[in-house]
Amino acid sequence: MRWIAAIGGGAFVLASLAVGIRLLLLAARTRGLPETTLGFGLALMGGLAYPLTNVARQAQALSDETRTGMMVAAHVLMVIGVGCIAIFTWQVFRPGSRFARGGVVGILVALVACFIWQGISPGYRAGALAKEGLAIVGINGLAAVAMGWTAVESLRYAALLRRRIPLGLAEPRIARQVTLWGMASGAATLIALVALGLHAVGLDPATSTAGALVIGPFGLVAAICLSKAFGGSSSPRTARAEDAS
Repeated sequence: MRWIAAIGGGAFVLASLAVGIRLLLLAARTRGLPETTLGFGLALMGGLAYPLTNVARQAQALSDETRTGMMVAAHVLMVIGVGCIAIFTWQVFRPGSRFARGGVVGILVALVACFIWQGISPGYRAGALAKEGLAIVGINGLAAVAMGWTAVESLRYAALLRRRIPLGLAEPRIARQVTLWGMASGAATLIALVALGLHAVGLDPATSTAGALVIGPFGLVAAICLSKAFGGSSSPRTARAEDAS
């Protein structure tokens, strides 16, 4: 069953990295916050942190020090990436909401706290070699929260756009782009939630049958939707939902 997870998970990693880099190149020209935060979020969290964590945990041929260093690096990238996704969602869908701003601050504080907590006890060495540490689980849980939030906001706003299309008040292309992003982030959220559940019962999402049956197909769904959402000339700012309240 590993090959099923490898195909779906690998596709999502490659799509996240490719789309993330593309958005960052766009951000270098536009200086836009949506492009910058989503680009960093996808590239760091989906494109680098996830595969680096798996290598740190499974590459037993590497030295313990190398695996520990990779685990630390992966979670630095994870903290930054998850924070960027949260900021993106706030700025695009709820820019004027004090509640959303407070939620983002809460996510950022919790991410840093979990990162420090893991370093203190039981340490990143234990996280890499023995898959130990509730703080790592906490970081992954916060990733699920951030991705779930952007999925809900995207799908809600896409529904609003579709109702406006017959009136000529919205473009079908933008509605499609927002829908695809909502589907991609929704699939990623489901993967994260299942992974958390499997960890809770002592199973490895990357090697267990249950994990493979979720990571494989939903990883492919996320990869395809993500690539289609940002495969054209559109940028996240074209779908900015400043009137979504």
